[in-house]
Amino acid sequence: MRIATLQLSPRRGDVEGNICRANALVDDLEKRLMRLKREAEPDGGSSIMAAGSGVGTGAGALAGLLDVLVLPEMAFTGYNFPSLEAIRPHLEPTAAGPTAKWARSTARRLGCVVCVGYPELAEARSTSPVTSAILSSSPPLRSDIHPAIKNKSHDEPAKADRHHPNHGDGKENNPAAEVRRLNDDGNMKSTTNKENNSNNTTPSRFNSALLVSPTGSTLYNYQKRFLYYTDEPWAAEGRNGMGFLHLQLPSTATSPDIDATTATTIPTAIGICMDINPYRFLAPWTAYEFATHVLASGARLVLLPLAWLTLLKPGELGSGDGEGVDEEKSALARRPDMETFRYWLLRFLPL
Repeated sequence: MRIATLQLSPRRGDVEGNICRANALVDDLEKRLMRLKREAEPDGGSSIMAAGSGVGTGAGALAGLLDVLVLPEMAFTGYNFPSLEAIRPHLEPTAAGPTAKWARSTARRLGCVVCVGYPELAEARSTSPVTSAILSSSPPLRSDIHPAIKNKSHDEPAKADRHHPNHGDGKENNPAAEVRRLNDDGNMKSTTNKENNSNNTTPSRFNSALLVSPTGSTLYNYQKRFLYYTDEPWAAEGRNGMGFLHLQLPSTATSPDIDATTATTIPTAIGICMDINPYRFLAPWTAYEFATHVLASGARLVLLPLAWLTLLKPGELGSGDGEGVDEEKSALARRPDMETFRYWLLRFLPL
């Protein structure tokens, strides 16, 4: 299995610019994949060279080289919008906006599955037909009713850090003070979220992830279930269930040694960022809701678009407005963020 992550720090609201930056990274990825294919060819890749090996070669030449390309949460709109009015111009119809168009084009170009986050504007009380079909064939999972409702006693609040909404300037929506109740989906909603849940005819907004096949068809549209406090001003909790599907890997579908009718599929769980944390940071740390879902579903692959926090300053990441970045800071930006990596491992401890 070969998975690529397209890492970028999108500029909030600059959809066109962010897509251009992503395209430049895909150009580089395509060249690297072609080099891998040439090196693996018995003739040293001369047949590929004759057919042309520049950018835009197409999925025919790249088929089977890459299984999945994963992009961040809200990859092209950017994250952390302060209000509904701020994000409204950037909301995209379900699987039909600029993000979906890019995902389909790139999936066909690279011959791989593409997973990318976007802010979804969904029809009132609707669930994607594709998602509904997949959910009907998914293994039975535990109740959607969150343990935070069933049990009023919780662990000690997590000490303030960058993974907790109390960290930083302390500005938050004070979610613990809101009145919460179950809606008819079995999910919780806030009585203060007037527009999202006032009636069943109002289109709903979700922090979502789209999964597209190598042919450009929609495989899955997942909606984030556990909202971070910066999601709450504009997004509703996901209403189409815990993310799960049986994903066919392009590398097995194109292998000459595997019959097309028996191509391998892999049980796959999907989540978005805050989904791996305790619900609203109120549930017990040891509830491990997402990790438990992964275990219960039998998933062997987890796709998790993120817009995670970092303690590094923009200058340390090489993205500040200053005049250049010194070598020490540049080296720091290239090093893995092991603190974050350790935190992720802790959230998947049951696995």
